[in-house]
Amino acid sequence: MPNAAEPGWKALLDQATKDYPAVASTLATIDGDQARVRSVIPRTIMLAKPWLPLLITTTDSESFNCFCTPKVKQITDSSRKVELAWWFPEPMVQFRITANAYILPTPTHPLASSFPAARLSPSPDFDWEEERFNTYKNKMGASLRASFLRPIPGTPIDNYDVGKDWPAKIPAPGEETTDAEREQTRNALANFSLFVLEPFAVEYLELKIVPNQRTMWTLEGQDWKKTILVP
Repeated sequence: MPNAAEPGWKALLDQATKDYPAVASTLATIDGDQARVRSVIPRTIMLAKPWLPLLITTTDSESFNCFCTPKVKQITDSSRKVELAWWFPEPMVQFRITANAYILPTPTHPLASSFPAARLSPSPDFDWEEERFNTYKNKMGASLRASFLRPIPGTPIDNYDVGKDWPAKIPAPGEETTDAEREQTRNALANFSLFVLEPFAVEYLELKIVPNQRTMWTLEGQDWKKTILVP
């Protein structure tokens, strides 16, 4: 078999995210018989294999117990299948990415053993825990790092003032100056997880072109089959 190549959609997505890096995407999951949707910002597009780009965003999960964020529970309790719609308004293009999703929490979390680390690693010596740590350190701002010290998202609270007691910002690992800040880093990292998407179908819609164009790639083995669709 000839060497598998990168899918055609990856170069298009790389260019879009390079030109418009702050654009959020919309992620849909299933919660029992109900659809759930939220906005996320993918932090990394990484080649696990030459033919297999992974999209990596983040989420939080409470460590050492079975209480997880709604997003995590929907992945682990029902189906790993998710869909991500990513609209870039200036070039007027949309990616719709259908994928299997996996959670990578702290190594001591009960969910850690279910992450397919070997299969999704770019190389035999790739360190997923190092990837998780570096994402937290280098791609999360001070306020985002502090958000991993809050109670589980969606938990009821008595009033908005409760949030005033939560840390607003925490420094990056290695930049702490007090024991309290170092403890905050440990706790935030314990709740910090990677949310890894393994695509198997991608649609690309171009609305600036007239007539509009729509293209689909479907993963078959190590090859991506390209199909032109009616927009």
